[in-house]
Amino acid sequence: MLEVSAIGIIGGWATIMLCHIKLQSWVRLGKVERPSFRLFGAPFTSYLTLCFLALVLVTMGFSETGRWVLASVLVLIPVLVLGWFACRKRILETSSAQTTKAGH
Repeated sequence: MLEVSAIGIIGGWATIMLCHIKLQSWVRLGKVERPSFRLFGAPFTSYLTLCFLALVLVTMGFSETGRWVLASVLVLIPVLVLGWFACRKRILETSSAQTTKAGH
């Protein structure tokens, strides 16, 4: 069961690192100002972290349980993507209504 929770943690940290890499590209393009809090060694450490997370996923494949968990992710990701496309219109409408209601 530890492998199942690891997938969520790896996904969360991968998302953070990918967002940070995108932020760095926006800073280089002048779209945003670099925040005062900075990741040590960025952007190198962002890529290093993604490599480490990928290594953890690869090593999970060496155990039987890990292989089952990785295989389940291959099913789960398309289900989540399809769910987003099925619900996004309603989500965007709700968000737009709340923004209008708040006066923003």
